Amino acid sequence: MGAERSFIYAKACGIIARSFVEGRLARCAGITTLEELYTLTGESSAKASSGFEQAFRAKNVREIFSVVKAFPKPPEFIIYLIKSYECADLKYALAAHRAGLPLPSQTPLGRFASICFSAYPDISRMLKGTEYQFLLKEDLERGDIADLETRIDRHYYAMLLAGLRRIQRRELPAFRYILNEEIALKNCVWALRLRTYFTMDSAAVRNYLIDEKPSPGSASLARDALKSLDFALDHRPDWLSWRRAGFLNQEQPNSYWKCSPSAFQSNAAVYLYHLTRKSFRRQPFSLDTAACFIRLKQFEEQVLCSIAEALRLNVPAQDALKMMGVPQ
Repeated sequence: MGAERSFIYAKACGIIARSFVEGRLARCAGITTLEELYTLTGESSAKASSGFEQAFRAKNVREIFSVVKAFPKPPEFIIYLIKSYECADLKYALAAHRAGLPLPSQTPLGRFASICFSAYPDISRMLKGTEYQFLLKEDLERGDIADLETRIDRHYYAMLLAGLRRIQRRELPAFRYILNEEIALKNCVWALRLRTYFTMDSAAVRNYLIDEKPSPGSASLARDALKSLDFALDHRPDWLSWRRAGFLNQEQPNSYWKCSPSAFQSNAAVYLYHLTRKSFRRQPFSLDTAACFIRLKQFEEQVLCSIAEALRLNVPAQDALKMMGVPQ
């Protein structure tokens, strides 16, 4: 156990030192072209130009695997952190199927993959025998796509929390709190998005939240989102006493204020990044190191892929980082 954890910590620290998180994140601010992004990240122009996001994501996953392989048998909780990619790929695949489009690219997960994406567009064959087989009972052709995505997210986080509960508290002293915050804030984002973009009433929104309790007797991780349903989306004074008010977009002089789901989501992502970064080295030989490492790499991926998308629209990286609320 000692040698295994020492290797994981040393390997993870080495990769993070070369990654675009912590101090190196500021190097992204000066990028103004895709070519500069390719050079900075070490991606070849030919490979990256055909899909930077896919190439960088595959590289990230390989680095995550290089750390996780040190576990003789990776804890289920760690496996589900990796399977967040499969969860996202499934949602993209179902949306593409609904629209009659080809299968989007997937993140290669090797032995951690369970969905047979090669069976697409036969969704039944794709999901049969997997943990997502329950979706086959739904109307995948005409059902509410937001409801399907919520079911997938609920299942994913339920499995993640179940895996976490099987781990002794001393093994994950910090990441338990980080995950609880992640789910609580995700609920808040969902509530804001559903009310803003789908004009759902409060009663309908409740059905889309991840109503999980971290432990018996604790408060639901949906409580902050449920409280937000009482507030008018265009009346900021309503929100000032809310526990999550600090993540809201600020009022601008001489302009009309309305709650922005995208601003809340960006602020929440940066907050979770800071929590994770501070916890990464705090308990070197606990599972916190591996869990925080995976989330830091996923944050890096999110930022760089957003920069690539912005550069294609002729938006400099510095402006993209500012819009994401990422410190420079």
